[in-house]
Amino acid sequence: MSVLLDTDLLSLLERKRIPAKLAAWIADQNDLVVSAVSLAELEFGLQQAPATHRAALADWLAQTRRGSFRLR
Repeated sequence: MSVLLDTDLLSLLERKRIPAKLAAWIADQNDLVVSAVSLAELEFGLQQAPATHRAALADWLAQTRRGSFRLR
């Protein structure tokens, strides 16, 4: 069964300190999906972010689009 990740959960995955329960839950999932709406919300947030953070956020978002949920 696929699990649709909410934008709030995705944004938590970008942080330096991911909640341990969330990291464990993500690691235990086999089929995670992200909606186009969540990707658009993340892109909007990227455009609003300070210039000093945009490159790192853009890299993280590109990996998320490819389905590579990188946990820090």
